[in-house]
Amino acid sequence: MTTPAITGPALRRCAELAELDDTDLGATFLGRQQMHAHRPAELQRRWARIALAAGRTAAQDAAVAPTMDRAADPAGWAADAGLTVVSARAGLRPGWVVVAEYVQRRHEVRIHEDVLELAERLVDRLGWREWYPAGALRSAAIAHELGHRAVHRDAARELRTSLGLCTLRLGRYRRYGHVSGTPELFAHGYAQQTCALGRSPLLLTFALAAAARARTGKDAG
Repeated sequence: MTTPAITGPALRRCAELAELDDTDLGATFLGRQQMHAHRPAELQRRWARIALAAGRTAAQDAAVAPTMDRAADPAGWAADAGLTVVSARAGLRPGWVVVAEYVQRRHEVRIHEDVLELAERLVDRLGWREWYPAGALRSAAIAHELGHRAVHRDAARELRTSLGLCTLRLGRYRRYGHVSGTPELFAHGYAQQTCALGRSPLLLTFALAAAARARTGKDAG
């Protein structure tokens, strides 16, 4: 698939997205999932706020953020976490835009270089370097996948309790259910805190989707 052009309409849409805060974007992300379509907007905002904050807190607790150097080799930093980073170019497909994937069985983070290149171009065109400094995007992609690993290994139960979707109540006993989409928001919060980003990578994810829809096959420059 040809790397999408960054057209004027796509840039305008990205600028509009930047006017929304991360909680608004998170609620929009949840609301687009069919299973949440009937949920009240304020509940979706609450869930988004909790999940993003939980990810930031988990990153602080992991003590990664204070020692991370954005200019350092992110592959070496991932190796310290027991992960191997590999490159791929399959992140841009119709209806699918993915910067990185965590392959659990191989302890591997797969970076889709085509999407990362598009993200770097977008940040430059939109003047977002204050939020996403040079060298930070690759590290943030790795941190995002570490966030997914953290929520699955250590934080899933606490996140479910914080979200408060009660699925079973017997006297004092409460069982809380999984809220689809919130682990993704957790991972965005984790990456933001780890890499000291001015905005969550969630904004960039929305911007990438907008740019990918503008598939003219010719770079707008």
